[in-house]
Amino acid sequence: MVAKLLDGTPVNVGVYKAYRNAGLSHNQAMAITAEVGRENSFNPSILFGTHPDPARDKNGNIIRNVGMLSWNQGRDAQVLNYMRNAGVLGQQSQANLNAQAAFSVREMLTGYKGKLRNFLNNPNGSPEQFAQELGRNYIVWAYGQNTIRGKGGGRVPFNWQKHDARRRNHLSSLAGMLGDKSYIPQSGGQVNYQPQVDYVPESQITKLFPHLMKQTKPQVEYVSDEKAAQLFPDLVGQTSQSQVEYVPDDKAATLFPDLVGNQNASQVEYVSDRDAARLFPNLVGS
Repeated sequence: MVAKLLDGTPVNVGVYKAYRNAGLSHNQAMAITAEVGRENSFNPSILFGTHPDPARDKNGNIIRNVGMLSWNQGRDAQVLNYMRNAGVLGQQSQANLNAQAAFSVREMLTGYKGKLRNFLNNPNGSPEQFAQELGRNYIVWAYGQNTIRGKGGGRVPFNWQKHDARRRNHLSSLAGMLGDKSYIPQSGGQVNYQPQVDYVPESQITKLFPHLMKQTKPQVEYVSDEKAAQLFPDLVGQTSQSQVEYVPDDKAATLFPDLVGNQNASQVEYVSDRDAARLFPNLVGS
């Protein structure tokens, strides 16, 4: 069960919101929030405080981790100063998460920009594909390593797959809480990214849009010849195709002597009713 902030917001959702507020896309925020879960399981005492790193420094000494991404070795002091300047140091609040996320994104866009090309240039990429780049190049945890430096400077076993599986589980859990169905757990703990458009059944449409379900569909009805005669008596008996009669040149010269030899074929001359009766006596009265 995920801990909650004082306002009731689940901590993982609060971290996600903080990264969204800092300018990351939905998928980018999902990916980095899952990394926070891998680091500390959204434990407030770790998320808002300090804790020792599982690995030791080159001299075998304890490394201090600070905040939600376990900043250390110089970065810890920087994030503490950032929170102090923001007036949120020591608070377990959304404002504190916002400050940590803002510091994190500032790092990504400055000193780590060249190491996060895939993450920064693909805002709609799958959170799963960002894991290696974020792990190795930004958070700098022992991604892909089977050993880490232990006490005294020697190497000790480290199960990185177990830690990465925890990240993946936090990704799946967050997706469920946010209602994002694109991240479907697969066998072996994998998460499959499937951009999709949900099918909405008719029963759901009825609930969502009741006013649309009352509308009738437009219909086209077949009308028989008999019914057409009743509905449109003035059209009955008319031919369905207009006809154009061919007129030979000699007849055209007789009928239209003024047009013969005229090269402007784009002109149509107005003919008065009197001239029409003289020229086309067979059409008058039809």
